[in-house]
Amino acid sequence: MSVRAAVFDIDGVLADSFWRGHYIWKKKPDWEGFFEACPNDPPQALAALPAILEDAGYTLFYVTCRPEWNREKTEAWLFKHLGDVKRPRPIMRPDDIGKTNWGDGDSWKVNVIRDLAEKHDVHFIFEDCPTIIIRLRALKLPVVPILSGYYPWRVPK
Repeated sequence: MSVRAAVFDIDGVLADSFWRGHYIWKKKPDWEGFFEACPNDPPQALAALPAILEDAGYTLFYVTCRPEWNREKTEAWLFKHLGDVKRPRPIMRPDDIGKTNWGDGDSWKVNVIRDLAEKHDVHFIFEDCPTIIIRLRALKLPVVPILSGYYPWRVPK
């Protein structure tokens, strides 16, 4: 494990997706509308961090629960807002996971990050979802909690 790495979530961490909350803060969430609107997200201040870590020699990974069908828009957003940062394709949730139970998407994401940590020397995991943060901490992984605004939030113990 010689490659130092950092893992970034996208929504709520790099992208300010709070304004899209109206799609999902209702009895029947409109997840398709939520993800379709992602190209209009402004960057969070944290979007400057990937370039800094890359300059310091880190390998960067982007792991998101955005569905695979949203890849083109997601990659365009990353290119527009992260500029010249070298990046692998974002690791995106398969379309068939989390359709009926959002918790399945969280489990998928935790497993992907755990696998990355087994193959790389992960120093930072930037995440805003409290349930994912709790699960990553239980695995003793170096998660940095980010306050995105669309979770009823407190720092998980």
